[in-house]
Amino acid sequence: MPTLDPNSNILVDTEWLADNLDDPQLRIVDCDEPLAYDRMHITGAIKIPVFHYIKNTSVVSPAGYGVNVMTAEEVSALLHKMGIGPNDKVVAYDNSLSLYAARFWWVLRYYGYQFVKIVDGGWKKWYREGRSIGLDVLEYSAQDKLKPKTDESMIISTEELIQSYNQSDTVVWDVRSQNEYIGTETRGNKRAGHIPGATHLEWKDTIDKTTGCFLDANTLGDTLTSKGITPNKKIVTHCQGGIRAAHAALTLELLGYKNVRNYDPSWNDWGNRQDTPIET
Repeated sequence: MPTLDPNSNILVDTEWLADNLDDPQLRIVDCDEPLAYDRMHITGAIKIPVFHYIKNTSVVSPAGYGVNVMTAEEVSALLHKMGIGPNDKVVAYDNSLSLYAARFWWVLRYYGYQFVKIVDGGWKKWYREGRSIGLDVLEYSAQDKLKPKTDESMIISTEELIQSYNQSDTVVWDVRSQNEYIGTETRGNKRAGHIPGATHLEWKDTIDKTTGCFLDANTLGDTLTSKGITPNKKIVTHCQGGIRAAHAALTLELLGYKNVRNYDPSWNDWGNRQDTPIET
């Protein structure tokens, strides 16, 4: 059974963040929508000045969302605009069970950013503990831009997945809702259902809904193993647009899984093509 990987170091707790608020290299990123940030946020936090899916909009889904992750040049420019330099310490959080923080983590890691962490429990835990909050809209400056180094082992294309989804050494983890999985909720896609053979476990089931923190390693390991999502397999996470799937990829990294790829286009692409197999 998988256990929490002591070398992953992805999560930080609220106490650690409180103790490091004065670090001049720290960049705390509120990953919820800007209006939520404007109402209140962790002291010293900055917001993401684009839609927090962080997608390139040259190709859009029928629902109007970008299908693919921003390009390396776009992400480098975004971080520079946010005042995040290549040597800064990025700590992301949200009030959405770490969904958007995980997306931000995944994008930065995909493009080679080294120090990026997530506050376990996020805003909910921070606020409940009565820790320092702010209203000021902060801006930082960065002299240097990130020089992206894409890690292709973290992503899989539709063409690759068409060839590999039914291989015995591959598990496709569908992290969408049950209704999306069985095809009764279309979300505006031309076709509904799931990739044949995909195992279903909703992304939220990896989180303690009371605290907003990730479940303990033993519980996570037992849950994933019961679904056949084991470390000896090649795991592909997918959802509607690679956002919930990024959260699942982070969950697997917490447990030390080594062969995990996010299907970033996800159902935005698979469910709107005619050459992709689907079952309900």
